This record gives sequence, C-alpha cells and structure tokens, in this order.
Amino acid sequence: MEHLSFSKKLKPDQRPESNWLPWTIFLLGWTLSGWLFVAFQGEHTRQDRLHFEDLIGGTEQEIRQRMATYEDALRGGGGLFAASVSVERHEWKAYVDSLRIWERYPWIRGMGVVFPVSAQGYDQFLAKTRADDAPEFKTHTVQGGGVPKDAVKFVITYVEPSLSNKLAEGLDLASEPVRKLAAERARDTGRPTMSGKIVLLQDEQQRTGFLLFVPVYRKLTVLQSEAQRREAIEAWVYAAFVTEDFLHDVLGDRAGELQFSIYDGASLDSANLLYSKVPVQGARPVFEKVTHLEMAGREFILGWNRAPGFIPHPDTASMLVACSGALISVLLAGLVFSLQSVGQRANAIAMVRTAEFQVSEERFRSLAASSPVGIFVANQDGLVTYSNERWQEIFGLSFDEGLGSGSARCVHPEDRLRVFEEWSRCVDSGAEFSAEFRLLRADRQARTVHTRARAVPGAAMFVGSVEDISEQRQAAAELVCAKENAEAANRAKSDFLATMSHELRTPMNGMLGFTSLLLESPLNAEQMQFVRIIESSGNALLSILNDVLDFSKIEAGQMAVEMVEVDLSLTIKDVMSVLSPVAAAKGLAFSCDLAVVADHLVLGDPGRLRQVLLNIAGNAVKFTASGSVRVSASRMDGGFLRVSVIDTGIGIRADQQALLFQKFSQVDSAANRRFGGTGLGLAVSKRL
Repeated sequence: MEHLSFSKKLKPDQRPESNWLPWTIFLLGWTLSGWLFVAFQGEHTRQDRLHFEDLIGGTEQEIRQRMATYEDALRGGGGLFAASVSVERHEWKAYVDSLRIWERYPWIRGMGVVFPVSAQGYDQFLAKTRADDAPEFKTHTVQGGGVPKDAVKFVITYVEPSLSNKLAEGLDLASEPVRKLAAERARDTGRPTMSGKIVLLQDEQQRTGFLLFVPVYRKLTVLQSEAQRREAIEAWVYAAFVTEDFLHDVLGDRAGELQFSIYDGASLDSANLLYSKVPVQGARPVFEKVTHLEMAGREFILGWNRAPGFIPHPDTASMLVACSGALISVLLAGLVFSLQSVGQRANAIAMVRTAEFQVSEERFRSLAASSPVGIFVANQDGLVTYSNERWQEIFGLSFDEGLGSGSARCVHPEDRLRVFEEWSRCVDSGAEFSAEFRLLRADRQARTVHTRARAVPGAAMFVGSVEDISEQRQAAAELVCAKENAEAANRAKSDFLATMSHELRTPMNGMLGFTSLLLESPLNAEQMQFVRIIESSGNALLSILNDVLDFSKIEAGQMAVEMVEVDLSLTIKDVMSVLSPVAAAKGLAFSCDLAVVADHLVLGDPGRLRQVLLNIAGNAVKFTASGSVRVSASRMDGGFLRVSVIDTGIGIRADQQALLFQKFSQVDSAANRRFGGTGLGLAVSKRL
C-alpha cells in the first residue's frame, strides 16, 4: 500500500495557539487515574487476603471434622464394651465389619483393642487370649524398645482388618515412649488422645503416622480424678493412621489454590514436620500465614502458602477506572486542543477523510482477514460476494465455493425455509438480520451457528458475521440434563427419608411403651439401671427420628401446616411446664412475660408453634450453665406477635452464627460432644 503523509506547512496566520492547557488537563487526568488504580489495587489485595483466610478456615474445619468422625467411631467401640460383659475377638471383628471402614473411613489403617496386662496376670491373659481363637498369639515389643520385667504391658489384643495388621497384633505399646505416653494420657484424662509421630509397623513403605486412643473404663465406677481413672481402666480402643493417608485430599476443590505443611508441637523445626503438600526447603521455611490447631490432646502448627492456581480478585474494575480516567483526560485534552486549532486542522481532516475513503475497502479486508469470527458481504438476494478465512472454515467451503449461493446450500434443510424468510423480511424492513440455525457441511459435519447482518447505508449490500456456537449449545443441553437428574435424585432421597423415618418410629414407640411397663415391674438395682439406659437411648433416638421425619417431609413437600386460632399464652405455658423441671435441676431462673398475649388469639399451627418454642427454649436451657432463661412476647406492625427467648448462656461467636440453622450442623464440636444433638432441631424450626 502506498504510504500517505498528512502533514503540510502552515501559513503564518495558521500558527497554533499555546497548548499548555491541554497538556495540563492530560497530566492531571493521568495522575488521578494512577491514584485510583493504586487505591483499587489495595482493595483487591485485601479481598485476596480474605479469600486466602477463608480457604485456610475451610481446610482446618475439614481436618477437625475428619478427626471427630474417627473419634465417634472409636467411641462406638467403647460403647460395645459398655453393652457387654466382656468383648471377645469375634465380637470385635463383627463390630468393625459393621462399620465398613474401607467405605466410610477410607483413611484408617486398622481399629483394635489394647488391654493393660500386669506382670502377675500376664500368664492368665496369654492363656485366655490364645483360647479365644488365637492359639499362636504372643506379645512382642517395638524394635529397639523394652520395658522392665514387672512393668504393666499395653498389649494390642484385637486389631481389624487382621490380615493387613498382622505385625501389630500382640505389640506391647508400653515398650515405646511415644505410644505409651499417648495411651497413658488418654487413660488419665478420659478423652480421645493422639500419639506423636511414629512409624507404623504394618505400613510397607515405613511412612510416618500416629495412633488415636479412646479409653474404656470398667462399668459402674466413679471417675472424678486421675487416680480413679487409672484404677478403673479396662482397655483402650485405638486406630492407626498414616499421616499422608489421613490428610489425603483434605484440600478438596481448594487444592489448586492452597498449599500447607503441618508440624507436631509448637515449633517449625524440620524434625517436627508431619506432612507437607509441597517439598519444604530449609530448616525454617517461610509461610504466608501460620495457624495453630489442637486435636485429640495435641497441638499442631500449620504453615500456609498460596498455590500457583490461587484465584486472585479480578482487577477489571481498577483497570477500567484507570483506563477510563486516562481516556477521558486524553479526550478532554484533545477536545481543548481541537478547539484551539480548529482552523489549522480543517484541511488536514479533509485530507484524512479523502485518504480513508480511498483505502476503506483494503482496510476492511485486512480487518476481516484477522477477525476471530466469520465475516461476509452479501447482496440483497443473500448471495455472498466476499468471505474471510474464518467464515470459510465454519462453512467448510473455499473462497470460490462460498461465492453466490454456495453457502445457502449448507443450511440444514429443516432450517432453510425459516432462514430465507427471515432474510427477506429484514431486507424489506431494513432491520438487522439475526438468526441461529444449523449447518450441514460438505463433509457431513453438523454445526450450529449464529449469524448477524446489517445493510450498509447508501449501498445495496449487507455486511455480516458468523459465530460457531455448537459447543455452547451442547454444554447448555448437558447442563439442563444434569440439573434435572440432580432434582430427581433429591426428590427421591427426601421421599425415602420421609417413608423410612415413619416406618422406624412405629416400632420405636412400641419399644418405649414396653420399656415403661418394664420399669413398673419389680427389678433389682442393676436391671433398673439397664432399663433406664434403654429408655433414655430410645427417647434420644425417637427425637432424632422425629427431627429427620419433619425435615424430610419439608424437603419432600409433604409438610402440612394448619391455620387455626391459637391461645399463644397457653402454648407458652405448656412449653414452660415441660422445661421448668430441667431448668430447676440446673438452678436456672426460668420465667416468662405473657402480659401482651394474655387472652389474645393468633392464627397459626399450635403443634408446630409448640415444636419451635420447645426447640429454641430447650436449647437455651441446655446451653445455659448458670443465670436465667426468659421467654417474652411483644407486638409488631401488621398485627404480628414476636416471641423472644433470652438467656445468659455460652453465646455464639459472630463467625459461627452462619452455621446455626443449617441442617446436620453443629456450631461447636466440643459443645456437641458435651450436650449432644442432631443438628436438625433449629433447621426444622427455621423451615417451619
């Protein structure tokens, strides 16, 4: 293309005026744009930090939940001892098989029972164990370890799966300080306790791991002091883990954004390193954030860094503001400069317009050749007179094959009439042509495209574009199918839970009824205690079933709510009568203020109102150790009444309040272990 020059010498009366003003506007605009860019970048940095901390919090919660899951499994093993006179090898195997550990607890290496064996009772213990389907049973120590001859042994007696844990059977844990210390700490505190870093005998790769102990005490013993717990210890239920397996996939969908290392104890020394998602270089690695985590009686330090896949806060806004400010300053400067030099620029503008007219067709062809979408030119009859390479790729035609009516033959026969009619309508009305249709290329490949075309003013031709949207339409169809499948699965789950919960509740009510009759019959003290335990456990299970049934009915759309006249004061008094004995037993002041609702009827469902009040007020009594609980009512706009429950209990931190009304969710796992609960009561109340 011929090079064009638009400059020319100015006459004396065409000298430009001073241009200090446009340059001042230009510099001020760019300065302001830079300041705004820096300010927005600072906000993005803060958002990235909050996102990073959210990722850390989610990972730590996942680790805690995993440990709580295994603690519950071991407590279930302790419950087996509580329900039996003695636990034999086949009973332990049946219990572990019922847990389906490879399915429900995939990171566990084995679950077993450890018995304390004194020197005086060793021979009797050995004879009894061999008689219990283990004729070749013998004890051994950790390699390089040993204990005094008269010391108490901590012997792994049962361990399942037995085949993969054969080397652990008969091991005296007291022969190695780390294992012994963890078992003794669990015995003395009565709480689940994790051992320090060890190498598991049964791991072929000799990787580091740890043991988790839950103590089991003799039944009907007083456990108020360390000495009493030592005297009453009967066994330990334990589980073995390889640290790498336990933490496998703990990051989940955060793996691309987050990396972490975990250390045992209170320092970041390399000797204390338990696990690292990436290789740790140096004795004192550098982490962006360090947190502390306490699990099962041990303290850990976690070092966190962002992974290469960390998704930063998009800086589109800052760039847009900066670019907009810069562009505005340029436009303002240009406008001022233009106003100052309009006379001098008139001839140059005319020359530029003339040159643009001369090269417009070549420029259009250059732009079309580099366009990522198909570009074409057609006449009023829809016959193509020009197409770029991308258009030719989409239609599967060469440039010559696409000229004239070549492209029309590629339109799918079922869409051809509709497309031609729409083109004719747009030509007659002057509107923009826009259509989505299918192509059947010469190679028989089917594609879906979207075409737009608009008439060129003053010319009998149309310029248009074509985009291949086949993959987008396929993805949309797959998404709709996946959504329908998920909704169907959720409905089936809810229907199943609603049906099964009802079927389970009927025999449970029968069992509780006969338990009440049994309590009225003559029983000795031990039998009476056993029956009361059955009644308490049955009532707890029935409460869980009721919550599950209610929630399942709500999710399945089967919950019916009445709208009748209700005396709210009677409903509140009924709830008070149920909870007052519990509050009195804890020494709580339990009161209510019914002045507003006395002799006042409201519309609602009395049974569901009572259920919601029992859940909320019951939680207040349960989680209040001392002080008071008060129920009050107040009037609101629109004829509504508000019922409030105020207590002096333990409270809920602001960062945990979002979990309060979620199903199967406990705000504090420690409080859950102390007070119990399914995590459904408040969720049902919220939905009601």
